[in-house]
Amino acid sequence: MKSFLIACTLFFWVALPWVFPSSASAASALHVAVNKGNVEEVKRLLSKGVNVNSLSLSGYTPLHISAGWDRRRVTGLLVIHGAKINVRSVSGWTPLHLAAGRGHVKMVKFLLGRGADPWIEDRAGRTPADLARHEFNDDLADLLDSSAASVGDLPIAPKIYFDNHLKKSDEKYFSENLKSNQIPENLSAGVLDSNKLEDSRRDLSEPSPSLDTFYKKLEDPFGTPEEDIPEFWDPFESHNRFMFNLNNALYDYFGKHVAKGYRFTVPYDVRVMIKNIITNGTMPVRLLSSLLQGDLDKSGRVIGRFLINSTVGIGGIFDVADQGFNIKPANENMTQTLGYYDVPSGPYLVLPILGPSSVRNLLGRTADVFVSPTFLLSAPFAVSSGIAAVKKTNETSFLIKTHQDLRENSVDEYTSVKDLYQQYHYFLINE
Repeated sequence: MKSFLIACTLFFWVALPWVFPSSASAASALHVAVNKGNVEEVKRLLSKGVNVNSLSLSGYTPLHISAGWDRRRVTGLLVIHGAKINVRSVSGWTPLHLAAGRGHVKMVKFLLGRGADPWIEDRAGRTPADLARHEFNDDLADLLDSSAASVGDLPIAPKIYFDNHLKKSDEKYFSENLKSNQIPENLSAGVLDSNKLEDSRRDLSEPSPSLDTFYKKLEDPFGTPEEDIPEFWDPFESHNRFMFNLNNALYDYFGKHVAKGYRFTVPYDVRVMIKNIITNGTMPVRLLSSLLQGDLDKSGRVIGRFLINSTVGIGGIFDVADQGFNIKPANENMTQTLGYYDVPSGPYLVLPILGPSSVRNLLGRTADVFVSPTFLLSAPFAVSSGIAAVKKTNETSFLIKTHQDLRENSVDEYTSVKDLYQQYHYFLINE
């Protein structure tokens, strides 16, 4: 009986963090509203004091999204509320990189007028002008090349460039907030203050997407517009909503307190080391998934990272492969492999304790178990359950504040989580 209770307790906490998986925590409600171009929702969230510079899993702010999709009214709102112009994503892209690569001339001019730096290079050494030239937009590239000298002559007020996108009700709103041509100090800093991001700090290391992949239709680092992705089939919505609320209650009364206690007890740097060790141990899953997709580049990276981090990185404690050799992770799993071969996701499901899922995701996660080190090494149940419990507890300790923000800033939390889950998995499969 005692063993049974221990097993149930381990299973309960191992599975609990899936109530709010990292996919749902990767972006705030503001990211979702900006991605959909919902101006009124953006206004509402900003008026409540939502962090305008919040980061997605790949390090994108809402301004990255609005600039990349040429959402001009939304961009004006974000800038007014202190969106940082030169903040860089994990790949090194600024909002100007995204606007230039997409050929959004008016957006580029607006960003330059607000102090965007045209000479910032991404991780591959490309400036916004380089991205514009890659798309054969030489005129825009020339504008960017010469902008260092002429940026002072560019208008700052968004109305000059956004006339066709402003509603009458917005004109007074903009004019009252943009009476000066001076760029506020809080817009001139290019990097977020890491001291203010303790709750959202995480290891954001990931492969820098290739330029060709980034510009393929429907493939974007921060998701795709709502109209480009088919609606997630949700035939069991009533049941799903019931389970969603039940899972929320379980998290509130149990999971959140365990994660908070763990975060208080275990220093941040130690939690990062634990994450690195566990990630290093998932090599078999990543390698098999990459091979089944015929991706030799990712397969090579997986092997190289494992060998380096297991030796020089002392069993994976330190990510030497990334920091010392610039070998980026290949974040692959069997769910992505199924998606690669066009296996449909099936209906959206909210499972007891496990949270957001789909038929394809269930199949993929089951396959991952049979390729995991604990299964391959025939580890005892207590060992495999203990490792899984530590892994999920450690992950959740980084996401407590994000869970809270998502809940407080969502009009309909169920829909927000479903949208984030869908967009996250869509990006993983199509990257």
